Amino acid sequence: VWAFAEEAMAITDGVYVRITASGGNTVLGKVRNDADTATATLATGIRVAKACTAAGPVLLEVVVPFTS
Repeated sequence: VWAFAEEAMAITDGVYVRITASGGNTVLGKVRNDADTATATLATGIRVAKACTAAGPVLLEVVVPFTS
């Protein structure tokens, strides 16, 4: 899944989703690599599939657990 990152993101970063506007970051739903003082929440089951070096498009992978 492609998303828009507010900042650079590495493969090892947790994926946080903006839930509250903060300063210049006013678009809810963008992703980032930290909680930004509790204005973004950790998205469990989502990880960075391809790193980005600055704000912009980032490829994310959704990990769906299978149960039988």
